[in-house]
Amino acid sequence: MKDELLLRHPPSLARVTVHAPAPQRKFALLAGFVALHGLALQFCIQTSGQAHQAALERVRKLNREHFLNGTKEEDKIPQEQLPSEWAPNPWASASLFATISLHVFFHLVCHWKVSFRASMLFQPARNVREGFYVQVTPLPHRGRAALVPLKFCETTLRLTFIFQRQHYECLEPGDNGTDPDDEVGEVQLTPCPVSEPLSKYLQATGVGNDDAEHLKSRFGDNLLEVELPSFFQCYKEQLLSPLVIFQVFVALIWAADDFFGYTLMQLLFILTMESTSVFQRLKTMKMLNSMGTKSYGIMVFRGGSWVEKSTSDLVPGDLIELVTVARQEGAADKVAPDIVPCDCVLIRGEAVASEASLTGESAPQMKDALVLEDRSLDLQGTDRVHCLFSGTRIVRASEGSNKDDLDAGGAPAASQVPATPNGGSLVFVARTGFASSQGQLLQMIEFSQDKVSGDTREVIIALLILLGFALVAAGYVLKVGLEKGDKTPHELLIKCVLILTAVVPKQLPIQTAMAVNTALMALSRTGVYCTEPYRVPLAGKLTHCFFDKTGTLTTDTLVPVGVVNASSQPEKDGHQHPPKVKVSDADAAAALVLAACHSLVHVDGKLSGDPIEVAALQGVGWAYDSQEETAKPAQIPDGDGTDASISSRAGIHRARILQRFHFASQLQRMAVVAEVSGADGTAVNLSAKGGGNYVLVKGSPEALKPLLAANAAPGWYDRSHLDLAERGLRVLALAFRQLPAGQEKLTREEAERELEFAGFIAFECLVRKDSGLVVGALQESDHKVIMVTGDSPLTALHIARTCGISHPHLPGLLLSLQAGSASPAWAVATGDRCGDSIPLTVDGITKLANEYALMATGEALDAAVAMEPALWAKIDEIRVFARMTPQGKAKIIEELQKQSRHVLMCGDGGNDVGALKQADAGLALLAGYGNVNTADTNDIDSPSDANTVCDKKAEEALNQQDAEIAKRNRRAAKDRQAFLWEKQKELSNHQKEWLEEEMQARAKNGDTGVLAQMGAMKSSMGRYTEELKKVMKEYDKTHGNVYDPTEKEKQKQNPTAALEEASGGLPMVRP
Repeated sequence: MKDELLLRHPPSLARVTVHAPAPQRKFALLAGFVALHGLALQFCIQTSGQAHQAALERVRKLNREHFLNGTKEEDKIPQEQLPSEWAPNPWASASLFATISLHVFFHLVCHWKVSFRASMLFQPARNVREGFYVQVTPLPHRGRAALVPLKFCETTLRLTFIFQRQHYECLEPGDNGTDPDDEVGEVQLTPCPVSEPLSKYLQATGVGNDDAEHLKSRFGDNLLEVELPSFFQCYKEQLLSPLVIFQVFVALIWAADDFFGYTLMQLLFILTMESTSVFQRLKTMKMLNSMGTKSYGIMVFRGGSWVEKSTSDLVPGDLIELVTVARQEGAADKVAPDIVPCDCVLIRGEAVASEASLTGESAPQMKDALVLEDRSLDLQGTDRVHCLFSGTRIVRASEGSNKDDLDAGGAPAASQVPATPNGGSLVFVARTGFASSQGQLLQMIEFSQDKVSGDTREVIIALLILLGFALVAAGYVLKVGLEKGDKTPHELLIKCVLILTAVVPKQLPIQTAMAVNTALMALSRTGVYCTEPYRVPLAGKLTHCFFDKTGTLTTDTLVPVGVVNASSQPEKDGHQHPPKVKVSDADAAAALVLAACHSLVHVDGKLSGDPIEVAALQGVGWAYDSQEETAKPAQIPDGDGTDASISSRAGIHRARILQRFHFASQLQRMAVVAEVSGADGTAVNLSAKGGGNYVLVKGSPEALKPLLAANAAPGWYDRSHLDLAERGLRVLALAFRQLPAGQEKLTREEAERELEFAGFIAFECLVRKDSGLVVGALQESDHKVIMVTGDSPLTALHIARTCGISHPHLPGLLLSLQAGSASPAWAVATGDRCGDSIPLTVDGITKLANEYALMATGEALDAAVAMEPALWAKIDEIRVFARMTPQGKAKIIEELQKQSRHVLMCGDGGNDVGALKQADAGLALLAGYGNVNTADTNDIDSPSDANTVCDKKAEEALNQQDAEIAKRNRRAAKDRQAFLWEKQKELSNHQKEWLEEEMQARAKNGDTGVLAQMGAMKSSMGRYTEELKKVMKEYDKTHGNVYDPTEKEKQKQNPTAALEEASGGLPMVRP
């Protein structure tokens, strides 16, 4: 409506309007329907008996004709049943039926369509006040719109409402930074303290008891529970759905045509089907509730002292203590004190958290305390390394080694808050309940599953076409029937209605829903869990398929294959750069960077973190103690008994991390400040400058080169890393700087400058055996396949050639920023014309795509589209997007969607989350199989033969491979079942012994009788179950691989070594 009051709203909502109650409209509508019913009823009364009289005349006429024709008495036609003597004219009955149906349909549409209800029963509001209603429309596939009442909050003195379990506030013009001259107000989520100045968090003093009550009334309980409706409430809602109402209407029409048996069967079928849907819905809601953890006790600094509170009582602004908790095996999963109860900011101490439940990253993430800077908090961006998120698991939490000096300003953070009672980390509660990260995830899962259907638009168009034919057919039947006179008008009207209802086959909505549900079950059987079922029909419209590289097209296990030391010189055999050597032969400076510049932690006694960092540390032969944050070189004796470690020969015996600047995708690097000492604790000097601690930096070669000191980069710097990348290796540059004595605390900008070059390290990542088949099958089905990765362009190009994304013989053409120029241009990156430049023009991209394998970096793409926005129309001609940030990946997909393209994104890590959510269909690989399912050989100088389709089409080869894997799965399942039966028999014999032992132990304690016997049986059964689980878990670890049959022999000979080799030291999920 034109005069609706539209409110500004968050991006998560599509539309918010204000409506005022309109009792006069309700009265007018009621009066109108009463008048219609009165007219129809009057018509029926006036024509009462006409139907009986007409039917009687018709029977008399037939009998008269029968008698005049001289038909025998025994052939006389039977008397048909006459309508009631009070039956009105057929058209009067039809008018009464129509008015009643219209009235019922009006109320049903008000129930189905919130916009219709708002327009008919409410009036547009001119302002916002208590007692009014807001019509909230979410984004497509994010649940249903709703009319919710506005309520006054005494805490904030604002109008509030709750929609989809989240709290919203209405702001007046000029309130909270809004434009005071604006005539329209604004709706916002009840603001949690997630973007305040950093000083506010570091100077926090907790929440008072009175304030806590006000905040709780504003934000609600910190619970992730979905209120379960009763079965009859859900059943009533299900029976009022449009599909069910339509089916019941059709069944009643059939009953009016004397098909009573059919009607009863149809109604029984409808009621049974809908009851099963209700049971499934209640099961889903129970599953959602199980995803949230139960409340547990936690220490909170409330009212000036440490007190124990339930996690459900937490409010934004609280200060709480997080501690390391070892979860007991067999304990109830829902009572999990090692789960972060809310989104929070780390103020004092340090922590390690597993974020697999939110991002899919299997490696635990290190979290450092917030450092004072003159800016606001960026919860999901820069400051993510200082934040813990609800639903993630606490691996370790402590007060840290630098607890007395945590504030860059010189004062301890939260200085007015005493030390945590149990030596844990001090954190600031930022978001609770459904406003938290886990709450938003549960909300998305719950409200994205409201509707599961096919292509609604196409179905409606088809039904409208059929309706046109049905109207013509019904009109023809009515006209001819009235002319012939062999059917009563009642019968003709019923037949016409049945013709119209036949337009929508009763099975059509069920079939479309069942098609989607069948696809969901098929995905579930293959280990794919669909969180948003509405995306399944969209998968049939896909035009573009985007793939991440590492962990998706390739394995997630990186193997260090060598280093290029800065002190090396090019060989005299024509090479333009020094050769790579073993990682163990890295110079002292390079080894020091690899050993100390990382974010590794120990989890359950095992080093865990970024696979690159784990592989590099093992490659240089250093050991790391994450508790002390100290790295030491391994002592490897030489043949003469001397220490063979290059690092030790240089005098390095210990490196302790003092300050860490975590990896940032925008910067493409990370850095640490470390104290490096010799055997006697003296400082080690690897540089002629300085004499104090070291700044150690690693990152992409392009990102580190500008940070090097003048003339620090050797002449072969670019050629070396480009040559390694072109052969498919992932390359990191290493650099360091020795600080002046006494200089310790630095900002990132102060640390990452005037660096000295230490060398390169190269990693190899094997291509998955079936990557080429999958890509080939997609291309055969006319899908455009594109790679988006954060890796270097040449490394990505090699994998793209190997997998068939780009032609293996086309030279690479890279869109990049030229040195000293802000304008991007094409540069030939491989082949004989390497280094040639080609101007960027939109019209020439299609021609270049036929001659080159087009690549683009994220930085160059941003500059190019800023200069030539029309480039987005040709963006899918580029086959490889490299050095892409998470935001850049999502932006490309968004632009393609604006062109009515449908995109699939397949990725594996947290940096792909934005693109996965933006895509029409996102496929997240939550865990890998190490180096399993890779080609037997991986020639890094040429495309792998394992990914080359020769005699058969890719689709056929892929189907054959799937059939082979399914065959191995069946054989493995049979072997597993046989092993299970054997172990059950073995453990059953032991169970008798355990029962006797338990009974004797209880008897010694004087515990006898029936209850003691039952307790002993329960205890022995529990032991039986635990032993069986343990045995089967070991079996699955050893025999779980069905992708590579050659692994079986390895596993039989040395199960532990085979498992470690396959997993690369990472957790594995077995089929």
